[in-house]
Amino acid sequence: MDISIWTGIYHKRPLDEALSKLQSADWSNFEISTEHLVRIETSETPSLMIDQVNKVKDEHDLNITQAHAMLFA
Repeated sequence: MDISIWTGIYHKRPLDEALSKLQSADWSNFEISTEHLVRIETSETPSLMIDQVNKVKDEHDLNITQAHAMLFA
C-alpha cells in the first residue's frame, strides 16, 4: 500500500503549488481535494491549470491516485 496525502492541507494555494510544497516534504502520492477540483472547474483557464499540475507531476514523478469530490444528494 502506498501512503498518500490530501492536497486540501494547502487548499488556499493553486494545486501545482500545493503539490510542489508537499513534494518538498518528501510526499509523492496525492489525493486531490474538492477545493482544488472546484478551482480548476471554475477557472477561466482550466487547461492551463491542468498543464501546470502535469508539469509538476512529471518533473517530480508524482502519483495522483485519488480525488475527493463533493457529491450533492
